[in-house]
Formats: sequence, C-alpha cells, structure tokens
Amino acid sequence: MLDTLVAAGIARSRSNALAWSVRLVGRHNAEWIADLQHALDAVRQARANGPAA
Repeated sequence: MLDTLVAAGIARSRSNALAWSVRLVGRHNAEWIADLQHALDAVRQARANGPAA
C-alpha cells in the first residue's frame, strides 16, 4: 500500500505514506469502528432471526 501511495504521487516516500495513512486512520477511526459495530449488530440480528442450526 505504501508503494502505491508513492507511485500515485500522494506521498513523496514510504515514510511519508505511512505518516499519511496514520493521520487518515486517526481522523476516521471512530467512524469506522461505529460502522463495524453496526455491521456486527446486523449480523447478530440476522443470526437471531434465522433458522435454528
């Protein structure tokens, strides 16, 4: 992934690409974790309402 960011011109180096990635995750981690929790809740609900195994 780091090499892809460098090749695309998003980052000047692999270390710059890593720093960019860490900042991006830092900005969005709460949103992404909430999305994951909602998805897991939907799976639990589907399992609870599905046929018995």
